[in-house]
Amino acid sequence: MAASGSAPHERGQRSLWWDVLQALPTRIEASDDPVTDGVLAEAAARLARWREWLAGLPPHDALAAIYRDGDVLARYAAAVPARLREQVLASLRALLAHSLAQDGGRYLTAYRFVRALKAGGIRLPQAAQTGAVRLLTIHGAKGLEAHTVLLLDTDAAPPRPESMGVLVDWPGEAAWPRRFVFLASEKSPPACAEALLTAEQQARGLEELNALYVALTRAESRIVVSSVQPHQRGSAPTWLQRIEPHAQPLPAPGPTGGRVAGVDEDASCELPELPVCTPPLRASAVALPLTNAADGDDRTRFGLALHRLMQWVPTPLEGFGWGDLHRQAVAREFALDADQAREALAMARVMLEGEAAWAWDATQLDHWGNEVEIWADGELQRLDRLVRRADTGHWWVLDYKSAVFPQHQAELRAQLRRYHRALSLARPGDTVRLAFINALGQLIELAPEASDP
Repeated sequence: MAASGSAPHERGQRSLWWDVLQALPTRIEASDDPVTDGVLAEAAARLARWREWLAGLPPHDALAAIYRDGDVLARYAAAVPARLREQVLASLRALLAHSLAQDGGRYLTAYRFVRALKAGGIRLPQAAQTGAVRLLTIHGAKGLEAHTVLLLDTDAAPPRPESMGVLVDWPGEAAWPRRFVFLASEKSPPACAEALLTAEQQARGLEELNALYVALTRAESRIVVSSVQPHQRGSAPTWLQRIEPHAQPLPAPGPTGGRVAGVDEDASCELPELPVCTPPLRASAVALPLTNAADGDDRTRFGLALHRLMQWVPTPLEGFGWGDLHRQAVAREFALDADQAREALAMARVMLEGEAAWAWDATQLDHWGNEVEIWADGELQRLDRLVRRADTGHWWVLDYKSAVFPQHQAELRAQLRRYHRALSLARPGDTVRLAFINALGQLIELAPEASDP
């Protein structure tokens, strides 16, 4: 075989293997092993194409073309041992995905990409196990597929405007930036930066659509979309709003759920005990207990069930109403009997339709939230319901109580005033008002600093 030996020395220098390989097409006719040299010549032509792609295309596009041209995934799958096949294929797909994720895939060259890989810190994905659930970010899922993909939190509120940032106007074809702007707040940009900020926000929107495309194309057969009610909505449509018109709604699961194949319902497991905090962490009076709710007394469990029912109320209501599934769910979670569960549901309806009904009327509010957490005075304060009226701008801290006269209990008054102090620190200068919603649906306002009766 003409090319099987070492290349001859010329002028004291050794020829590179690339030069020898690329010279094969002109020497096959004179070869003593034309079959082998023909295979090598085909490889030389393929490598030349790949080299040209790497020199002229972004790394992701070049790798994608190489994968197709060389049928890389199939060839590796056939060559490696069966026990390594899944991991090798996952690594190859991860290489393709990371070429797009590295620096957002912008201005990335093959040289810079190789340097980034050599620098380390990039973890290879673990091969998927049969029947396992993988938790991935959208970027982390690039290049991967699964039979069913579940997207969570697809109706989230828009991100807050950035502050103390930088805007760079640097077109790809330009040798240097045209403008470089330090921006204190995106809420109030200077007039000279408004157009640049608008272009930047449009680019972010396009990136969001690109991420949605990646998410939707990860599913081989089915994609399931989930969300929670956001505190507030932005002007741009969320992923849920884009997908919902084309999706098929699924019925809510039954209260007892379904039996999971291969899982022994009678089997038990023991969880490791968490270490004790020093100093111990203090929780607010309304924090949900860390132990099973069934361990508390009847009144405590009834109160927790009432809070859970109120927590499920969306804003705007849009025809919402509790049903048997809700009643059965709180009965199961808080170990209530049938009469207690019905009583909790009836009380929740009275609260929702009583004097505080405006607190779930989106036309009267510009902010709302359930179970809002605020850290203040070394404690985690959890507010049952926090709203701000659109007409006055006043914040209302609303506390659900199954008692008829909660304002007569000094401990409950002190608790509500702690909420006032915490929110006043978070919203300095804003008016904060406090009120109980009692078992009769009455709105009982409490003066923040009034003397206790």
